[in-house]
Amino acid sequence: MRYARIIAQRFKGRVRNFMTINEPQCIAQLGYGTGNHAPGWKLPEEKVALVYHNLCLAHSAAQRAIKEVCGKETLVGVVPCGSLAYPEKDTPEGREAAYRASFDLKVGWSFNVFLDSLILHHYDDSASDAFKRFAATIDPGDWDMMETPDYLGLNIYQGFMVNSRARKSSAIPASPDRLQVGRHAGSAALWPYAHLPPLRSAHLHHRERPELQRQGLSGREGA
Repeated sequence: MRYARIIAQRFKGRVRNFMTINEPQCIAQLGYGTGNHAPGWKLPEEKVALVYHNLCLAHSAAQRAIKEVCGKETLVGVVPCGSLAYPEKDTPEGREAAYRASFDLKVGWSFNVFLDSLILHHYDDSASDAFKRFAATIDPGDWDMMETPDYLGLNIYQGFMVNSRARKSSAIPASPDRLQVGRHAGSAALWPYAHLPPLRSAHLHHRERPELQRQGLSGREGA
Protein backbone atom coordinates (compact mmCIF):
# COMPACT_ATOMS: atom_id res chain seq x y z
CA MET A 1 0.00 0.00 0.00
CA ARG A 2 2.88 2.37 0.79
CA TYR A 3 4.49 1.61 -2.56
CA ALA A 4 1.19 2.12 -4.40
CA ARG A 5 0.77 5.49 -2.68
CA ILE A 6 4.28 6.58 -3.65
CA ILE A 7 3.71 5.59 -7.29
CA ALA A 8 0.35 7.39 -7.32
CA GLN A 9 1.92 10.55 -5.92
CA ARG A 10 4.69 10.42 -8.52
CA PHE A 11 2.35 9.92 -11.49
CA LYS A 12 -0.71 11.87 -10.34
CA GLY A 13 -2.07 13.95 -13.21
CA ARG A 14 -0.01 12.04 -15.78
CA VAL A 15 -1.50 8.54 -15.57
CA ARG A 16 -5.22 7.84 -15.70
CA ASN A 17 -5.20 4.02 -15.65
CA PHE A 18 -3.22 2.00 -13.12
CA MET A 19 -2.74 -1.77 -12.80
CA THR A 20 -1.92 -3.10 -9.34
CA ILE A 21 -0.83 -6.73 -9.84
CA ASN A 22 0.31 -8.44 -13.01
CA GLU A 23 -0.27 -12.20 -13.23
CA PRO A 24 -1.16 -13.14 -9.65
CA GLN A 25 -1.27 -16.76 -10.85
CA CYS A 26 2.48 -16.64 -11.50
CA ILE A 27 3.15 -15.16 -8.08
CA ALA A 28 1.03 -17.74 -6.26
CA GLN A 29 1.57 -20.89 -8.35
CA LEU A 30 5.16 -20.45 -9.48
CA GLY A 31 6.46 -18.54 -6.47
CA TYR A 32 4.76 -20.48 -3.68
CA GLY A 33 3.45 -23.67 -5.32
CA THR A 34 6.09 -25.09 -7.63
CA GLY A 35 9.00 -22.92 -6.49
CA ASN A 36 10.06 -21.99 -10.03
CA HIS A 37 9.90 -18.25 -9.27
CA ALA A 38 10.97 -16.22 -6.24
CA PRO A 39 10.75 -16.83 -3.33
CA GLY A 40 11.07 -20.44 -4.50
CA TRP A 41 8.76 -22.02 -1.95
CA LYS A 42 6.84 -25.27 -2.43
CA LEU A 43 3.80 -24.97 -0.20
CA PRO A 44 0.74 -27.24 0.03
CA GLU A 45 -2.24 -26.17 -2.04
CA GLU A 46 -4.16 -24.82 0.95
CA LYS A 47 -1.30 -22.38 1.62
CA VAL A 48 -1.22 -21.38 -2.05
CA ALA A 49 -4.90 -20.50 -1.66
CA LEU A 50 -3.89 -18.20 1.20
CA VAL A 51 -1.37 -16.51 -1.11
CA TYR A 52 -4.13 -15.87 -3.67
CA HIS A 53 -6.31 -14.45 -0.91
CA ASN A 54 -3.57 -12.12 0.28
CA LEU A 55 -2.98 -10.96 -3.29
CA CYS A 56 -6.67 -10.02 -3.49
CA LEU A 57 -6.30 -8.01 -0.29
CA ALA A 58 -3.07 -6.43 -1.60
CA HIS A 59 -4.79 -5.33 -4.80
CA SER A 60 -7.65 -3.87 -2.79
CA ALA A 61 -5.37 -1.90 -0.47
CA ALA A 62 -3.40 -0.58 -3.45
CA GLN A 63 -6.58 0.42 -5.28
CA ARG A 64 -7.79 2.41 -2.28
CA ALA A 65 -4.43 4.13 -1.92
CA ILE A 66 -4.25 5.10 -5.60
CA LYS A 67 -7.76 6.54 -5.61
CA GLU A 68 -7.12 8.46 -2.38
CA VAL A 69 -4.15 10.16 -4.03
CA CYS A 70 -5.34 10.51 -7.64
CA GLY A 71 -9.09 10.80 -7.20
CA LYS A 72 -12.04 8.48 -7.60
CA GLU A 73 -12.15 9.08 -11.36
CA THR A 74 -8.80 7.28 -11.73
CA LEU A 75 -9.25 3.74 -13.05
CA VAL A 76 -7.48 0.91 -11.25
CA GLY A 77 -7.36 -2.60 -12.70
CA VAL A 78 -5.65 -5.93 -12.28
CA VAL A 79 -4.13 -8.33 -14.82
CA PRO A 80 -4.55 -12.09 -14.24
CA CYS A 81 -3.36 -14.78 -16.62
CA GLY A 82 -4.63 -18.21 -17.53
CA SER A 83 -5.58 -20.74 -20.18
CA LEU A 84 -8.82 -20.69 -22.13
CA ALA A 85 -10.70 -23.41 -23.95
CA TYR A 86 -12.08 -23.09 -27.44
CA PRO A 87 -14.56 -25.45 -29.11
CA GLU A 88 -13.55 -28.23 -31.46
CA LYS A 89 -16.71 -27.37 -33.41
CA ASP A 90 -18.18 -23.88 -33.29
CA THR A 91 -21.70 -24.89 -32.29
CA PRO A 92 -23.84 -23.75 -29.33
CA GLU A 93 -22.96 -27.01 -27.56
CA GLY A 94 -19.29 -26.57 -28.35
CA ARG A 95 -19.22 -22.99 -27.08
CA GLU A 96 -20.99 -24.00 -23.87
CA ALA A 97 -18.46 -26.79 -23.29
CA ALA A 98 -15.55 -24.41 -23.88
CA TYR A 99 -17.12 -21.90 -21.50
CA ARG A 100 -17.43 -24.53 -18.74
CA ALA A 101 -13.87 -25.75 -19.26
CA SER A 102 -12.44 -22.23 -19.22
CA PHE A 103 -13.86 -21.51 -15.76
CA ASP A 104 -13.25 -24.98 -14.30
CA LEU A 105 -10.74 -24.60 -11.48
CA LYS A 106 -9.63 -28.21 -11.87
CA VAL A 107 -8.49 -27.74 -15.47
CA GLY A 108 -5.32 -25.89 -14.52
CA TRP A 109 -4.47 -22.23 -14.55
CA SER A 110 -7.64 -20.21 -14.72
CA PHE A 111 -8.52 -16.55 -14.53
CA ASN A 112 -11.23 -17.08 -11.96
CA VAL A 113 -8.99 -18.69 -9.34
CA PHE A 114 -8.10 -15.06 -8.56
CA LEU A 115 -11.08 -13.11 -9.91
CA ASP A 116 -13.86 -15.13 -8.25
CA SER A 117 -12.42 -14.48 -4.83
CA LEU A 118 -11.74 -10.81 -5.53
CA ILE A 119 -14.99 -9.92 -7.26
CA LEU A 120 -17.56 -12.53 -6.23
CA HIS A 121 -16.21 -13.33 -2.74
CA HIS A 122 -16.42 -17.08 -3.21
CA TYR A 123 -14.83 -19.89 -5.18
CA ASP A 124 -16.50 -21.82 -7.98
CA ASP A 125 -17.92 -25.24 -7.14
CA SER A 126 -15.16 -26.77 -9.28
CA ALA A 127 -12.51 -25.59 -6.80
CA SER A 128 -10.29 -28.24 -5.26
CA ASP A 129 -10.93 -29.56 -1.77
CA ALA A 130 -7.88 -27.65 -0.53
CA PHE A 131 -9.26 -24.32 -1.78
CA LYS A 132 -12.65 -25.12 -0.29
CA ARG A 133 -11.08 -25.90 3.09
CA PHE A 134 -9.23 -22.60 2.99
CA ALA A 135 -12.36 -20.69 1.94
CA ALA A 136 -14.15 -22.02 5.03
CA THR A 137 -11.56 -20.28 7.23
CA ILE A 138 -11.80 -16.81 5.65
CA ASP A 139 -12.81 -14.04 8.02
CA PRO A 140 -15.98 -12.38 6.63
CA GLY A 141 -14.33 -9.05 7.29
CA ASP A 142 -11.78 -9.83 4.58
CA TRP A 143 -14.52 -9.89 1.95
CA ASP A 144 -15.59 -6.40 3.05
CA MET A 145 -12.09 -5.14 2.28
CA MET A 146 -12.07 -6.49 -1.27
CA GLU A 147 -12.21 -3.80 -3.95
CA THR A 148 -13.72 -4.63 -7.34
CA PRO A 149 -11.28 -3.46 -10.04
CA ASP A 150 -12.46 -0.83 -12.48
CA TYR A 151 -11.26 -2.88 -15.44
CA LEU A 152 -9.53 -6.17 -16.24
CA GLY A 153 -6.53 -7.02 -18.34
CA LEU A 154 -6.23 -10.66 -19.40
CA ASN A 155 -2.87 -12.18 -20.28
CA ILE A 156 -3.60 -15.16 -22.53
CA TYR A 157 -0.60 -17.23 -23.55
CA GLN A 158 -2.21 -20.51 -24.48
CA GLY A 159 -5.42 -22.41 -24.87
CA PHE A 160 -6.77 -25.88 -25.46
CA MET A 161 -9.46 -27.38 -27.64
CA VAL A 162 -12.41 -29.20 -26.10
CA ASN A 163 -15.18 -31.29 -27.56
CA SER A 164 -18.88 -30.89 -26.78
CA ARG A 165 -18.44 -32.87 -23.54
CA ALA A 166 -15.87 -30.35 -22.26
CA ARG A 167 -13.04 -32.89 -22.61
CA LYS A 168 -9.70 -31.86 -24.02
CA SER A 169 -9.50 -33.08 -27.58
CA SER A 170 -6.04 -31.77 -28.41
CA ALA A 171 -3.34 -29.31 -27.55
CA ILE A 172 -2.99 -26.17 -29.63
CA PRO A 173 -2.52 -27.37 -33.21
CA ALA A 174 -0.13 -25.91 -35.71
CA SER A 175 -2.27 -23.78 -38.01
CA PRO A 176 -2.41 -20.55 -40.05
CA ASP A 177 -4.26 -19.03 -37.09
CA ARG A 178 -0.97 -18.60 -35.28
CA LEU A 179 0.46 -15.10 -35.41
CA GLN A 180 4.20 -14.72 -35.14
CA VAL A 181 5.24 -11.99 -32.71
CA GLY A 182 8.53 -10.27 -32.07
CA ARG A 183 11.29 -9.44 -34.50
CA HIS A 184 12.38 -13.02 -35.11
CA ALA A 185 10.88 -16.45 -34.48
CA GLY A 186 9.92 -15.60 -30.92
CA SER A 187 9.32 -12.66 -28.63
CA ALA A 188 11.83 -11.38 -26.08
CA ALA A 189 9.94 -13.46 -23.49
CA LEU A 190 10.35 -16.57 -25.69
CA TRP A 191 6.60 -16.80 -26.37
CA PRO A 192 6.68 -17.46 -30.12
CA TYR A 193 3.03 -17.09 -31.06
CA ALA A 194 -0.28 -15.55 -30.17
CA HIS A 195 -2.95 -18.13 -30.95
CA LEU A 196 -6.24 -16.77 -32.25
CA PRO A 197 -8.87 -19.34 -31.11
CA PRO A 198 -8.22 -18.76 -27.37
CA LEU A 199 -8.27 -15.00 -27.96
CA ARG A 200 -11.69 -15.28 -29.60
CA SER A 201 -12.86 -17.49 -26.74
CA ALA A 202 -11.66 -14.97 -24.16
CA HIS A 203 -13.90 -12.33 -25.68
CA LEU A 204 -16.91 -14.64 -25.84
CA HIS A 205 -16.52 -16.28 -22.43
CA HIS A 206 -16.03 -13.12 -20.41
CA ARG A 207 -18.79 -11.25 -22.22
CA GLU A 208 -21.27 -14.01 -21.38
CA ARG A 209 -20.38 -14.54 -17.74
CA PRO A 210 -23.36 -13.14 -15.74
CA GLU A 211 -21.30 -12.30 -12.66
CA LEU A 212 -18.95 -10.09 -14.67
CA GLN A 213 -21.88 -8.45 -16.45
CA ARG A 214 -23.36 -7.45 -13.10
CA GLN A 215 -20.05 -5.91 -12.06
CA GLY A 216 -19.63 -4.07 -15.37
CA LEU A 217 -16.46 -6.03 -16.20
CA SER A 218 -17.55 -8.33 -19.03
CA GLY A 219 -16.67 -6.00 -21.90
CA ARG A 220 -20.28 -6.12 -23.07
CA GLU A 221 -20.89 -2.66 -21.60
CA GLY A 222 -18.56 -1.03 -24.10
CA ALA A 223 -19.86 -2.96 -27.09
